[in-house]
Amino acid sequence: VLSILLTAISPIHWFSKNPGIAEYLFLGIFIFKAVGGFVLFYGFAKGKNFNGAIWNSKYYNA
Repeated sequence: VLSILLTAISPIHWFSKNPGIAEYLFLGIFIFKAVGGFVLFYGFAKGKNFNGAIWNSKYYNA
């Protein structure tokens, strides 16, 4: 939802003189990837454990 909002308010005319639907789709994909990257980066930076079964493995640091 955040990436759709950011795509809607972004100035597409900075990137293309005659923007069409394809330019909005490409910009939306890149903004979606950027938002996902920020979420993952800050999730790992905060030390979030995304899957507890991985860390409880008997092979971890064996």
